[in-house]
Amino acid sequence: MDRQTVSLNGQWTVVFDDQNTGKEQRYYEKFPSGGKAINVPGVWEEIRPGYDGVGWYKTKFEAPAGFESKTVRLHFGAVNYYSEVYLNGERIGDHESGYTPFEFDISKLLKSGTNDLVVRVINPPKRRYIEGFRTGAPLSQSDIPTWKAGWYYNFGGIWQDVSLIITPRVYIDDIFVEPLPKKQTARVHVTVVSAAAGQAELTVDIAAAKGSKKTGGDARATMKLKKGATVKTFNIKISDMQLWDTENPFLYNCLCKLHSKSGVDELGTRFGMRTFTAKGTHFYLNDKRIVLKGVLQQGVYPKHIVFAPDKQMLRDELNMIKQNGMNFFRLHLKPDPQTLDMMDEMGILACEEPPLAWIQNSPQITRRCLTEVDGLIKRDRNHPSIIMWCLLNETYHYRSFTWQAMDKLRKTISNRARDLDPTRIVGDNSGGGAKHGQSAGAMMPYERKYTPMRDLHQYCSVPIKEEEMESRYRKLPREGGPVYISEFAALECPPDYEKTLARYSAADKKIGLEDYAQYQSYYDSLKQRFEQANLKPIFGSVAKLIEQADQRVCEDIRTIVGSIRTSPHLGGYAICQIADASGEIFGVTDIWRQPKKHFQDFAAGAATPLLVPHFKRRVVEPGERLNFELYCVNEEKVGAKYTAQVVLKNLETGRKVDGVNQDFVATGWVQTVLKTRFDAPKKPGRYIAEVTLKETGKVRNRNSLRFTVVEVPALEKPQVHVPALDDELKAALKTVGIQPIPSSNNTATKELPFLFMARGIESQGVRIEVLQQISRQVRLGGVAIMLEPAAPVFYDSLLPWPIRLMVPMRSMAYARPHPILEGVPDKGFLEYEYSHLLPGVRTNPEDVKAAGGTTIVGGIGAHMWTQPDEYQWSSMIDEIPVERGKIIMVQMPLVKRAAADPVARRILRNLVEYAHSQIKPGLDDRSVGRCMDPIDEPA
Repeated sequence: MDRQTVSLNGQWTVVFDDQNTGKEQRYYEKFPSGGKAINVPGVWEEIRPGYDGVGWYKTKFEAPAGFESKTVRLHFGAVNYYSEVYLNGERIGDHESGYTPFEFDISKLLKSGTNDLVVRVINPPKRRYIEGFRTGAPLSQSDIPTWKAGWYYNFGGIWQDVSLIITPRVYIDDIFVEPLPKKQTARVHVTVVSAAAGQAELTVDIAAAKGSKKTGGDARATMKLKKGATVKTFNIKISDMQLWDTENPFLYNCLCKLHSKSGVDELGTRFGMRTFTAKGTHFYLNDKRIVLKGVLQQGVYPKHIVFAPDKQMLRDELNMIKQNGMNFFRLHLKPDPQTLDMMDEMGILACEEPPLAWIQNSPQITRRCLTEVDGLIKRDRNHPSIIMWCLLNETYHYRSFTWQAMDKLRKTISNRARDLDPTRIVGDNSGGGAKHGQSAGAMMPYERKYTPMRDLHQYCSVPIKEEEMESRYRKLPREGGPVYISEFAALECPPDYEKTLARYSAADKKIGLEDYAQYQSYYDSLKQRFEQANLKPIFGSVAKLIEQADQRVCEDIRTIVGSIRTSPHLGGYAICQIADASGEIFGVTDIWRQPKKHFQDFAAGAATPLLVPHFKRRVVEPGERLNFELYCVNEEKVGAKYTAQVVLKNLETGRKVDGVNQDFVATGWVQTVLKTRFDAPKKPGRYIAEVTLKETGKVRNRNSLRFTVVEVPALEKPQVHVPALDDELKAALKTVGIQPIPSSNNTATKELPFLFMARGIESQGVRIEVLQQISRQVRLGGVAIMLEPAAPVFYDSLLPWPIRLMVPMRSMAYARPHPILEGVPDKGFLEYEYSHLLPGVRTNPEDVKAAGGTTIVGGIGAHMWTQPDEYQWSSMIDEIPVERGKIIMVQMPLVKRAAADPVARRILRNLVEYAHSQIKPGLDDRSVGRCMDPIDEPA
């Protein structure tokens, strides 16, 4: 054939133009000396981490033999973000878009022998403009679509392949295969480009891509060509047609051959015969209902940042999902084109997205969005693995758009996507935000009208709350289009930093690769916080802390996925996310795709059949009724005769305390197998419900869910001073058996602890003179319990130093053994028992420590998105000495939760008992006095 493809990949030279003076100095004619060697494809952060701005690339290549009678195109897979291309000193064109292919016809500019190729690249910085370009992020939006470069890794350079494509003057430019399996037909659209009007003979052959299967078809026609592009469409009947699906990903080759006076051109593509659509709340692949089960993939990788170090890592990543019973990737904002061929071959489904998120409105934004949609769909529309396009993400974050402007944009780009590809679902907004009560809109295949599609970002609290499993997942509505939970979980879970960092070479570390430096910074910070918070007595080591952090979410993720799957209206789910990506350290694997411990629990949720246990409440008091439900997810596997076994065991002893067996026949996609009640054990402690599904004696599935029995004994010393008693506090104290003794400036003494809600004065809280009197009694040896202190007045009045408040971004709560936590889990990371008690507003433990205090319940978690790359430390229960006495500060919402939560009741009880035990005798003669009187002598 006359077509040739010559790779220009390899080692190029790059010069960084920090001051953006290269055009003035005509680098394209006289390239400066002193450039650095750089690999293409690659990102320039590999040799200069952290650089944003302008760079100039140069290479040389030899003109192909006989090029004078050929068309020669210079093809770039992707250059981020704006590029100007020069050949032999002459500007041949520019391109804006950092993620999709572009090319130039250089036939008339080539010269015999060696040619000089120079590419000027602008990677828009985050905080300044270069020629009108600046990359954005949710809190700093810009009008260029650049993935998450403004808050992940901002990358620049020629990061995809570069090649010369040599063809006859008349050549095949594009092939789009439209599969019509119900008609056993492939509709093949062939675009031919000609420099002048004429005609050519075009043949199309379709055959199995692999193996000896005799299936396919062919067609031929004489084409009348106009100058420029001419499209010819063939309807080719396929004999013995084979469908492409997840179990049998059968692929066809479509080979097009063009005969013209200028020569013979040949171009091929692979495709699959399949349909994918939605009916009601469900998705259907080849008319068979299917649930999408898988992961969100951010396209972040080690070393090269935005593409994998090698194809084996890509293949391993896909195998990890496929071999664990899942079938789906949400390719989020920056899909890596290398993965799609593998997904086609392995039978993995994908929703693919252009980089349109967190953008601001401008006169250029529609054009720029259309460029991204055009490039993505034209490049990838023959891949059978892609079953949906989703064009926007979380439009409710786009602050500069009116609803009318956003509605116009989403319709414009959706219609362009439909023009380019009639065969797939076109979703307009992942994560909702549209009007009219629908979370997103979608065009079904071959339709232009919008139908609702609930593309949900459905995050829940972690540790999980039982009621959220019900409201967010089990009770997905039956109306309103397909239900697709495209983001959930995001579990704070550090990777094994030692293992992660060990994968980088000495050279990587010396260069200071951005991903390496970031994870090293996180690890250094975690070690610093570990030391600062005195966590060694709790966890033993940082490695053990990481291990326990991973262990703590195993049950959570299994429960979340199980709850999602018990909805009979579920269309699909994708966890956020498969791998750690920049500061979003909540992948089920680390950045190297090394699985974390909870990956197997996540994967277990994809099994079919699947037993899912559920307690209405998982924390109860001795003898209380436990409402238990058991579901079985059958999907299409119905008719089997099963036995479900439920065994309740004491986790400490392993002794069985209750149980039940239930025989049933699998019916329906999801069925309720059992609704029953157990009497909670009388002995306090942690228990587990182990569920086993058997078919003719063979185990088909196992699952488990823990629950806890918490005893709240009567108080030995129930009386406390309460200087301000409102109805909420009164009810909570009554529930626990605490006896409030009214206290004022005149009646306060240190013989009883003080307990009060530390609301602000404007909320009719404790008066300032009463606070000063409490301070007097504490300094004499008394104890005060401040519940949910929120205003600086309390710190100023009771403590001689400032204690600041904080709102950490993410946090893993922990506790150290202490009498305040007697009778509840009190060492290591806090789990489901505390799910309703972990507040957003917390105390700054560094201030507590500086004051000589101790954090009893704290939190530690990675700060993300906005830097610095560090772990934050926060506290929820603190004990601070004040002269002879002490202040106990509690941010947990114990009062609000006292009626419903045994843990809240037990902690309230323990606080009072402990406070009584800490009152120091003596100096009683100084207790009585005005708040302003000195206490260094009797009043």
